Amino acid sequence: FGARTRMDVLKLVETVSDPFDPNVVISDFARLFFPQPITDNQHTFLKGVLLPGLPDFEWTLEYSDYVNDPTNEEKAMAVDSKLRNLLTAMFNMPEFQLS
Repeated sequence: FGARTRMDVLKLVETVSDPFDPNVVISDFARLFFPQPITDNQHTFLKGVLLPGLPDFEWTLEYSDYVNDPTNEEKAMAVDSKLRNLLTAMFNMPEFQLS
């Protein structure tokens, strides 16, 4: 009880069918972690967590920068932190609690 596991989110996102597309990242993660499909409103909410107020291409650029220079700590942390925020929001949703 109360134990925490450190997930390698950078490895996890590599399993997504198109990790350069934030909509696909959210959809694939939702299929992985939720027993039912998420609604459009939930998808929009989660995209706001991943990309607060930013257009989709910002994720594509940021993830591309990381993929092209994976040993760059700053680029890795930028992607890692966005993914952790997204997953934290997902794991706090009732849909995850029901899975």
